[in-house]
Amino acid sequence: MNVILVRLGFQPIAVEVAKQEYYEVINVFHRTGDSGPLFDLLLRLTTSAL
Repeated sequence: MNVILVRLGFQPIAVEVAKQEYYEVINVFHRTGDSGPLFDLLLRLTTSAL
């Protein structure tokens, strides 16, 4: 995931998420180029850590 974040111009971050959920959003990104689900996941994880 860090490779994708760096490619999109963001700093890599450490997150803990279920492997299946992570694979699903990464697969959507690779199949469609849509980064929305990935950003939604990262936003949810970031705000839940506050």
